Amino acid sequence: MARAARRTELLERAETTGTPYATDDPTPRALTAAAFGCLVAAQHSWLASGAKDSFADAIARAMATVTPAVPRPVHRP
Repeated sequence: MARAARRTELLERAETTGTPYATDDPTPRALTAAAFGCLVAAQHSWLASGAKDSFADAIARAMATVTPAVPRPVHRP
């Protein structure tokens, strides 16, 4: 029950901030996947370097490789 309430709360908050996502929009899941991918890549890079630099720098470098794209209009039949 708590999970459903949290989901509803997050969706309502997104709608009030002007960023509502349609249920079939892959954007929120793609952003989440990209962020977690950067976290894993940064961890591997940081450990491979012997953890010499800060982990925050490794994450910043990984996140810097992800760039936003201008969304193309969705055409529905």
